[in-house]
Amino acid sequence: MFTATLAAQPLFQKKIDGLQVAEGLVYLQDGSYVMAGLKGNCIQIICLAANGSSRWMKQVCLANANDDISFGRLHLEADKLIPGAFFLIFRKGAFSSAPDNLLNLMKFDGNGDLLWETQLYPEKRFGSFTSGSQLAVTPTGKTWAVHGMGLTDALPYLNQVLLFNVDPYGQRLLRKFFLTDLPAIANGIAAKNDQEVFVYGSLGNYDGCILKVNEQGEVVWSKRYTGMSFLKDGGFFPNGDLLLLAEHNDAFALARIGNDGSVVWAAKFTGPESIFQCAASGDSEVILAARLSGEPFIVFRISMLTNKAIWAKTYEACTRYHLNALKTTPDGGLVFTQSSIDGAGQSRIVRADELGQLSPDCPFWEHPVPELEAISVAIFPQPFTSSGVLTEGVVHPFFLSESQLMIQDCCPGEYPEARVVLPDSVCVASSFNLISSGNSCADTWHWQIPDAQPEESLESTFQNIIILQEGNIPVTLIETIGNCSDTISAVVHAVAAPAQQIFAFLDTIICPGIPFEIQANVSGFDAWTWFDGSNTSTIRLDPPEQGIYQLVAEKGLCAVADSFRIQFGNCGPSRVFVPNVFSPNEDGENDVWEIFGQPGVTPVNCQIFDRWGNLCYATHSAVMPAWDGMLKGKVLPGGVYVWQFRFLNPEGKEEMLAGDLLLVR
Repeated sequence: MFTATLAAQPLFQKKIDGLQVAEGLVYLQDGSYVMAGLKGNCIQIICLAANGSSRWMKQVCLANANDDISFGRLHLEADKLIPGAFFLIFRKGAFSSAPDNLLNLMKFDGNGDLLWETQLYPEKRFGSFTSGSQLAVTPTGKTWAVHGMGLTDALPYLNQVLLFNVDPYGQRLLRKFFLTDLPAIANGIAAKNDQEVFVYGSLGNYDGCILKVNEQGEVVWSKRYTGMSFLKDGGFFPNGDLLLLAEHNDAFALARIGNDGSVVWAAKFTGPESIFQCAASGDSEVILAARLSGEPFIVFRISMLTNKAIWAKTYEACTRYHLNALKTTPDGGLVFTQSSIDGAGQSRIVRADELGQLSPDCPFWEHPVPELEAISVAIFPQPFTSSGVLTEGVVHPFFLSESQLMIQDCCPGEYPEARVVLPDSVCVASSFNLISSGNSCADTWHWQIPDAQPEESLESTFQNIIILQEGNIPVTLIETIGNCSDTISAVVHAVAAPAQQIFAFLDTIICPGIPFEIQANVSGFDAWTWFDGSNTSTIRLDPPEQGIYQLVAEKGLCAVADSFRIQFGNCGPSRVFVPNVFSPNEDGENDVWEIFGQPGVTPVNCQIFDRWGNLCYATHSAVMPAWDGMLKGKVLPGGVYVWQFRFLNPEGKEEMLAGDLLLVR
């Protein structure tokens, strides 16, 4: 059994929105992780620190938007010489012979900056996606890449294995085609050093092949494995044996291959619908990710000495994710990337310990694993001939730039939780927002408010909602994660906006330099916001300034705005200002004749007479006069009127003012 010799690293579970086909994954010497996937027409590269926090994000995009943008399988490998540096290889172009199709190899430093880029040209045509490792890096910093040209009886010259070698500085050293008498395709490559490079794949429909080549690209040995078609590798065991995942008579199998091509052991599974990835761990253990028919994927560790599972875990409660990449870590743990099958454009990276456990807050479930059955494999020599010349020129069809994707903590086994905090009331015809307060890791949110505009939203925040009628309006939120959903139904109370005025007057004239208090209408409102941010119903201007003063009064989510203008008048020593003209024509300006007194001025009475001495208006209470030009409901004609005003000044002494005013019709 594997025993961790290093301190355990932090466990984490991250969900990346917008990232698709997260096939690239590498564990770097400094303890960080790099993953790569697709978003739109660009390759996204994300570097995470050992604790899962984001360090940087970059994207590789096509320089020419008219190029073939069909990106093939992504693969990452760590550099053995420079800590933090890594390689990215991917295929550009579809299954065709388009002249701009190529394999692109790039090297990055620990900050995500591009060190160099080179193109590997397959020639003739592209084959199907290779299922295994496309790239292998040796301790000297050289990279080896492999590509399968095709697999067809009709065009035997296409049934070739294509091998590339590039030095640590991006210079192409080798490009060779390997051809045999059976249709052959390369599925992957693994390299212990420059003299021990293993290319594996398929022969015909059922058999497999392995070629061991040296630094010059010469075949050291090549063999055929009857009934064992090799798909992917899981790296090397400490003694140098290679772990390979294969298909064997319509079942999945594992094989441990010795340095001479012998099968140290081989065993097949019964039951898995598919096996995604495998990785060698310790001297004789293997970590695998598989999916059983009709069930979530499982990750399990098997001892190849006993063909028994040490542990098996499943992490999915609601989702169906395809596991794209799986790596072991020096402390005996594992890290894997996944892309959603059910949700659109979502990927995960999960770091588990040596027992397959996640961080304490994340659920997992124990799971039985399929039995392993030992098998024997017949091995025969399978000669290959080689040919090929180097291609020249680097065309640089891509550019590198900064990127930004949303990364959040999410357990794989998250359940949806539809939650929303509704306001006490909303205002008819005024916009408002609703925010989901449930599980932020959901794949989708579906809001429905039948009596609103708009009626639906598919975002976690439903913005700019307008309800057009009063009453209890139904609100429904459906939140989904994979094939699980949760629904909440509630009502929001829609009320009409208050009809009251905020101010009892529109504009006013005051005496300069004397404090002035503005009182808002408190009836029907429960909150006020003045022009200066004050939130009381009354504000004091000390000293006052001329200008427009605005107030927003609220009742629930209903808001009413109003404003008025302050002007300075010539008040004189009495600190009372009396206008001499007004026009009660209901145009909203100067419709009322008012006397304005500063604080401390107490009105006693006021009388207004026409030219014949008839009393037209009178006050007998301690309120400032305000005349609308009416007498007992009758409109008085325009002309000159006489007024008289008695009041107590701030010192308590009675004074009287009198004069003429002009009523304009």
